[in-house]
Amino acid sequence: MMVFAGSALLLATAAAAQVPLPPAAAPGALTGRSSAYYHFSLGQQARMAGHLDEALEEYRKAQKDDPGSGPIRAEVARLLRENGKLKEAIQEAQEGVKVDARSPEVRLTLAQLYLAQAEADQSAEPMKLAAQSYEAALKLEPKHADAHIAMGAYHAEIIDKVGALVGGLTYGANKDKGEEHFRKALKLAPDSPIAHIEMANGMVMMHGKKMVEEAAKLYSKAAEMEPRDAMERLDVEAARAEID
Repeated sequence: MMVFAGSALLLATAAAAQVPLPPAAAPGALTGRSSAYYHFSLGQQARMAGHLDEALEEYRKAQKDDPGSGPIRAEVARLLRENGKLKEAIQEAQEGVKVDARSPEVRLTLAQLYLAQAEADQSAEPMKLAAQSYEAALKLEPKHADAHIAMGAYHAEIIDKVGALVGGLTYGANKDKGEEHFRKALKLAPDSPIAHIEMANGMVMMHGKKMVEEAAKLYSKAAEMEPRDAMERLDVEAARAEID
């Protein structure tokens, strides 16, 4: 069974973004993107409170006010995934790519959903689609650290599950490419605990025991970082647990 831990972690990180407060104006006084932002913010608050149906309702209102927004489509797709509606989530993200082809966020979300589909169906085709989506996101935004982390994790996890030979021939996985993505992520986000943690995990997955020492150094560096938000605090705590 193929389990994509790194990609799942990235999805959780994306979903745990800071929740903005909605504008003070009454909804009736807002139009277009201002109204979309208002409803999106309400959706985020409802989601963080565990009211998923209410969150989806507010996201849909935001979507109606700003139908060409890929990030809103991405958030709807993530919420559908949380509700166990993977097929609908993929369709939502695919529609997001159609309406906002320049959004790297919606392509990253689609890639993560394809990986979830690959795990659920034990199928190779969604994995290939995931790689294509990650690559498309990086073409749109080459300096997107999360995309590089995700691509590094993709190469690492494929190699770890099926081996370098099969992984390369079937899925295009490559140790050098995986490491390159991780190092780019560290360069772009040197203060990111998750970038260090994912590289530590990935290097061991791709190269085995000979990378345990380097992985320990990466965990140690992550453990020493000052978290900037609640999600990073969890990442730092996870790194500290690895070196204890």
